Amino acid sequence: MTSVDPHHLLAALQLGVIGRDDVIAWADRRIGETDDPPYWLIEVSTASRASRIDLESMLREHTSEPEPSDQEFLGAMSVRLLDLSHPLKDILPTMYERFCLSNRKDARDEVGMIYLIDDEFDWDPGRGVATAKEFLEPYLERGRSLVEETKS
Repeated sequence: MTSVDPHHLLAALQLGVIGRDDVIAWADRRIGETDDPPYWLIEVSTASRASRIDLESMLREHTSEPEPSDQEFLGAMSVRLLDLSHPLKDILPTMYERFCLSNRKDARDEVGMIYLIDDEFDWDPGRGVATAKEFLEPYLERGRSLVEETKS
């Protein structure tokens, strides 16, 4: 996992694929693998009492890409729904905020699907979950890759 950069950890942490303790454990392993670890890595390793937001800030300072790509984002949502069995009611607001509240012109297909999933979930939760699974399934391998990059 030494090849993982802070961007992947930040993305996975922001998207709920990994937790704060996973990032700290990664930093501990990285420190153990090097003779002269960078100071920021030591800060992350000793951040056991830091909030998730503070940990995100530490990682953000050491990455050039603070925002996960749409592929990473949808991949992470796919892992959360399909592999980790997180409830759709917890995932849907994150997707809604990313695509529907942003007024993006380049994500019309995603926006339409998220509105459809939201509507279906309101009147038939089972159908909403089925539609969400169908929509997110093509992104599952990207999400799994993201998890592997951060956890291996």
